[in-house]
Amino acid sequence: MKVNYQGREVEGTPVDFLCRKEDFNEYQLTDGKVIKIKMVVTRIIRLEGERTPDGKPVYMIQSQNVVAPLD
Repeated sequence: MKVNYQGREVEGTPVDFLCRKEDFNEYQLTDGKVIKIKMVVTRIIRLEGERTPDGKPVYMIQSQNVVAPLD
């Protein structure tokens, strides 16, 4: 599959994954309320031929944010 990476179209390969842990972050708002937010990964794509400066493969992550208000 083709993906846009740094203004270029590059080939990407979807990678299967299992969720090991998903935690919420909690934030105290100035109005006294608390909200919980977590990022849920929906897809991981390895970019073919792309490497970090230290030679590791580059992955593109697609995700959704889940927000839960606390009372």
